Amino acid sequence: MEKKVLTLGLAKINDRMDPAGTVTYSGWHVLTNIGSRLFMLDQNDLLAPELAKEWVKCPKENCYEVTIFEGLTFHDGNALTAYDVEFSLKRLARLDKKSDTYTLLDTKKTKAISKTKIKLYPKKPNDFFLYTFALPETTIVSSRHYYENKIGFKTKLPILSGPYEITALTDSELHMKPYEKHPYFSKHPKMPKEVLVYHTPKHSSIIY
Repeated sequence: MEKKVLTLGLAKINDRMDPAGTVTYSGWHVLTNIGSRLFMLDQNDLLAPELAKEWVKCPKENCYEVTIFEGLTFHDGNALTAYDVEFSLKRLARLDKKSDTYTLLDTKKTKAISKTKIKLYPKKPNDFFLYTFALPETTIVSSRHYYENKIGFKTKLPILSGPYEITALTDSELHMKPYEKHPYFSKHPKMPKEVLVYHTPKHSSIIY
């Protein structure tokens, strides 16, 4: 049986690979595949769950309580919890203030209340508030892998929790394979078994 390989050509491969520091379209394209967020957008651009299992609005507290799936892990097998979500969002708010796409402008507070639950407080009522947490900037990272007070990751390769994990990285090529423990993978079993991304400086993106 022929191995399914998706080949992409991007203008920039290694654009920091940090949700608080990635600045190019190509970088976001890679980050969206190797990282996970609470939500994603479906084919109709409507809010859909990624790591979030369910969410409810709490009018008395003016917040949203989000429950994430149990048993989530990063690519190295370490558990991903609501405390990692809190760390990621607070880190982004601290490091990304100068960005034109600063996504947490309308967020008053984030507070994990258990390993699977986090409360998100908007500064004011906003029906589209949760859409913020589908943006690439809100990709979940771990304090084990990413620095808390500066851009960058501590490991040889960036470790995130998305549907694809990095297996090799150079200045000209990036190799990825499916991370089968990601919730998305169980719904899309026909995903390519390998992805090769290579540098194409004269084009923003090419797909083969």
